[in-house]
Amino acid sequence: MERFDAAVAIPGVWSRWRAQRGVRFALSVLALVISSAIFAPFLASARPYTLLAVDRGAYETSLAELEPLLRNWNARLLDAAAASAALRDDDPRSVHAAWETHAALLREVRAVELRLSTLRRYASSERAAQVPLDALELRLRGWTGKVHAGEFDDLGPASELAASAAALRQSHRPRDGSLGGMRLRERRSFPLLADLSFGEWLAALAWLAALPLFVRRARARGWIALGVLAVLLASLCAAAFRAPSGLSTREVKLGVATGAIELASAWYPPIPFGPDETRMSEAARPPTWTSVAEIDEHGRYVRGPRAAQSTLELVPSARPVAVLPAEPSLNSPVRHLLGTDALGRDVLARALWGGRASLAVGLLSASGVLFLGVLVGALAGYLRGVFDALVRALIAILQSFPPFFLVVTAAAIGAERAASASLQPLAWVTLVIVAVGWTGIARLVRAEALRVRELDYVSAVRALGYSRGRIFFRHVLPNVLTPALAAAAFVAISALLAESSVSFLGFGVRLPDPSWGALLQEARAGSLAWLIAAPGLLILVTCLALAWLGDAARDALDPRESR
Repeated sequence: MERFDAAVAIPGVWSRWRAQRGVRFALSVLALVISSAIFAPFLASARPYTLLAVDRGAYETSLAELEPLLRNWNARLLDAAAASAALRDDDPRSVHAAWETHAALLREVRAVELRLSTLRRYASSERAAQVPLDALELRLRGWTGKVHAGEFDDLGPASELAASAAALRQSHRPRDGSLGGMRLRERRSFPLLADLSFGEWLAALAWLAALPLFVRRARARGWIALGVLAVLLASLCAAAFRAPSGLSTREVKLGVATGAIELASAWYPPIPFGPDETRMSEAARPPTWTSVAEIDEHGRYVRGPRAAQSTLELVPSARPVAVLPAEPSLNSPVRHLLGTDALGRDVLARALWGGRASLAVGLLSASGVLFLGVLVGALAGYLRGVFDALVRALIAILQSFPPFFLVVTAAAIGAERAASASLQPLAWVTLVIVAVGWTGIARLVRAEALRVRELDYVSAVRALGYSRGRIFFRHVLPNVLTPALAAAAFVAISALLAESSVSFLGFGVRLPDPSWGALLQEARAGSLAWLIAAPGLLILVTCLALAWLGDAARDALDPRESR
């Protein structure tokens, strides 16, 4: 048997794997599911991609708050002067009081600077409008320098800052009909893109780089594929472990509806609803392309069992429905394609966002199970002796219990402790699945390592005097990966199902954070059959695609098939 050559073997296995029947279709399905999870912020959000508008509410609020803030800052200056006069180096309490006063002064300055920045953003660009802002910022900067230097000798001019703010409020009041005032200028912003985290940007870019590996017919280098997929896994996990509440706020839509934002143009995602955007007036509404989902402007159903107030269905109280800007009309077939839950949240948006958590846990758990199982199993088979006996005993103990019940028990016992230790449920569920699920891979790899260590080429390099570590990592470990790689897809299926089951039982991802298992848990609360369809179908399609790819990988890695 020749030594394993990754540069030759991986591209050949990749080509045989891609050439098998059904692999391209399964890859396309899996790529579509992963893409929908990674690009969930771009597909379902209440915030627009781009917005050209005047935030009149923010401008007026900043203008009104500027003078009170500066008056309060002037009062704090007096406190700082008193604390500085009473400062004694040998008195820790006076030093602490002076430090707290200085910190409060700097916080007040930061608040004033934010208001001035908002005013400058929307105020007219004419010189007459910018000069008062420049003068106030310059005087404020001078006093900030005095605060840093601890100079509180002459506090008289500081009181003039509030008077300047009062004059600024009078000259910069926004134009309102025939009352005169300043004409505000529209500014372009990117609310959705600005709120994305670094992990979410990295996940999107890494997936765009990895996507050609799924769809191109050209022969790809195996190590490049593995490297890009590793970056994708890390970035997907970084994106999934972030709470989605920041992107689901509907402050922009509400601002436009109430007139606080004067809108010129906006570009919204195709699903203009956030994953936790509640709408109690549309609670438990069926998919809007069905006839029984039709309601009037008062929130009353006009046909179907709910129109007759059937006691067999969950009938929410009728409330007026507000159709906010960028949302489809009240009875549009595409308003809620998969309906809403008991709190009026869009099921399709939550299903897209829920895929981030479920896929991240599944892929990360599968990676951890493979790494731990391969390493422990290969070491046990190669070293033999006491270490092998301990590993076999540990595997026997863990496999004597049903794995699912071990996962559920560990997740239930440690969920509260993990929360108290600031460990997210996703991370805790991943650790539990890895700690329980590595035994099957370890057994397969151990058996292969027992065979490989007795082969002629291993005996030859051992006779040449190579160290045990070099023999293990360069000659044994690469040749025992075949059973682990063949089982990788099935390990991912088991991890995905374990996460969904644990979250369904309430020990994993908990509401309101979305995951496929948590969405299934919501369906238990009432007779809302459409809540089961989206997460159930996504879990089924993903597992079938992974199973198909796993079977193809097993055939591609079979040496009898490569002849």
